[in-house]
Amino acid sequence: MMEMSGIKGGYNNRLLRVDLAGKKISVEATDESDALRYIGGRGLSAKYLYTELKPGIDPLGPENKIIFSVGPLTGSDAPACSRYCVATKSPLTGYTLHTFAGGYWPAELKRTGYDMIVAEGVSEDPCYLLINDDQTEIRDARKLWGSSTLETEMTIKRDLNDDNVKVLSIGPAGERMVRIAGVISDRTSRRSGSASRGGAGAVMGSKKLKAIVVKGNKPVTAAKPKLLRETIKKIVTTLAGNPTVKIFSKRGTTRGIHIINDVLGIFPTRNFQQGSFESADGIGPEEFEKRLIKHDACYHCSIGCSKRRQIKTGPLAGVEHEGPEYETIALLGANCGTGDADTVLAADYLCDNMGLDTISTGVCISFLMELGQRGLISEKKADGLDLSWGNRDTILTLISKIGLREGVGDLLADGVKKASEKLGEETKYYAMHSKGLELPGYDPRGAQGQGLSIGTTNRGGCHERGFCTQELYGWPTEPPSDRFSVKGKGKLVKDNQDRYAIFDSTITCFFASFHCPELYATALHAVTGVEEFGELSRLQLIGERIWNLERAFNIREGLTKREDDIPERFKTVPMPTGPAQGHVSHWDELIQLYYEARGYDQGSGYPTRSKLKELGLDYVIRDIERIAEAR
Repeated sequence: MMEMSGIKGGYNNRLLRVDLAGKKISVEATDESDALRYIGGRGLSAKYLYTELKPGIDPLGPENKIIFSVGPLTGSDAPACSRYCVATKSPLTGYTLHTFAGGYWPAELKRTGYDMIVAEGVSEDPCYLLINDDQTEIRDARKLWGSSTLETEMTIKRDLNDDNVKVLSIGPAGERMVRIAGVISDRTSRRSGSASRGGAGAVMGSKKLKAIVVKGNKPVTAAKPKLLRETIKKIVTTLAGNPTVKIFSKRGTTRGIHIINDVLGIFPTRNFQQGSFESADGIGPEEFEKRLIKHDACYHCSIGCSKRRQIKTGPLAGVEHEGPEYETIALLGANCGTGDADTVLAADYLCDNMGLDTISTGVCISFLMELGQRGLISEKKADGLDLSWGNRDTILTLISKIGLREGVGDLLADGVKKASEKLGEETKYYAMHSKGLELPGYDPRGAQGQGLSIGTTNRGGCHERGFCTQELYGWPTEPPSDRFSVKGKGKLVKDNQDRYAIFDSTITCFFASFHCPELYATALHAVTGVEEFGELSRLQLIGERIWNLERAFNIREGLTKREDDIPERFKTVPMPTGPAQGHVSHWDELIQLYYEARGYDQGSGYPTRSKLKELGLDYVIRDIERIAEAR
């Protein structure tokens, strides 16, 4: 591999390692060569997970580690870059997990002088980590145990007598090691964050780590400040003039509902039975605009997609809450059969308090409702709940039951894959997941590339790690890619996935980076001083390296070609109604095209020796070849 020039800015070059069992805290220097090869955030976390975790460990056991990281652009003046990555071995899938959120917590962590926190071991009692510049301590959190994320944050700020600290925490769901529990931050700040896919909150709970509190005053330096200022002006101008970004600024991600439902017909409805929801207007952007209190944004973001809204009706009427995002509306709304905006807002609020992933929670509830529809679960096993589609009381009650592991909620708390295994073979068909992670808000039958990405992502059923916006929205290319065609989709998905790996490592919001990736590459060069970082083609290779390292981690954990898949419904049952009517996923052809684009062996789905050498992953080759021989 070609050598790259040295780093002159953007990194603190410090890692905080926290031994929760021994109550020991140490500071380590990060390796510059690793930063050059994996950038930071997701990429650097993937390297640490691969080298520090033994294969086959229990994700909820003491040997697992959880990493909180930022990237070289975090905390800089570059817009839309205040994001953090939480990485661990997922208790939901058993594979690699990287999950992200924005807000103010990431920029504050960067200003404490650390790029990463690695938490390991298990504390004897509940605790939280306090980082105030160079002063770091593990504090007693016994009185916080059992509190919601909102209560936790408010209590910590009150006890510290400091409203300026930034708090990341888990709720009751994480404490009970609910495998769809997430990590929630900035509940009382201008912009909250939810890093909730895949069960990172359960890993924190298993370690009895209730929260991480940060406050910092260290500057984030740039190697070429003049170039950075010039590039930022171009980024802000480009984003301000983009019509898609303008809509995001006005309506947030709710703007996608009419496109996905009315134009594309891939809006998940009643556990993905349909792609068009007849009551979509009730949970459309116009309804949420009626509940708008104010607009807001993450630290140093010029887009401002955050919206605070007020619930109008129901048991939580009057409560103000930030959200909901498109995915929450899709999975806790149409997919559960409700067209009521207040029900979705209330569900989102309860999930954030409990510390639950709204996507997985929505799919779990819709799974149970379809079992009820088909007579596959008894009234007793369902705790006597009315499982009719759209029932507000049932939806809100199940959120509490899942978060507290009560009754049927305990069954759903481990996700739909494990729930279906416990309920019996006849229920597995209705469990909408890939690799154990519940599916996001896009039906694969009406978007071949998007479906391919969902079924091949390293963390499981996920829309973001290779989001095919070219099919769905027509950007960054015009006209839109033919969503019903498989032609070129292997390469399209592969390139998108690699690019996401780049900007998940810098770390940059994809709303911004996808519209002007070259400018963000220039910003990365300006901040770090690494000339090669300014070339998108060089970064694309780094993204591919990160992707394949994660793939190798999964293979080491037992991944086979069989896990690269989507539910049978999408492959065999044509879409019944709407703009995608009559279509199915052409999965067998798609996966072949994908493996060709990736340079994977068609028989096993493993990266070839030549591909791994090309990417400079020689240290991975022996592991992959040993596993291939054993299988």
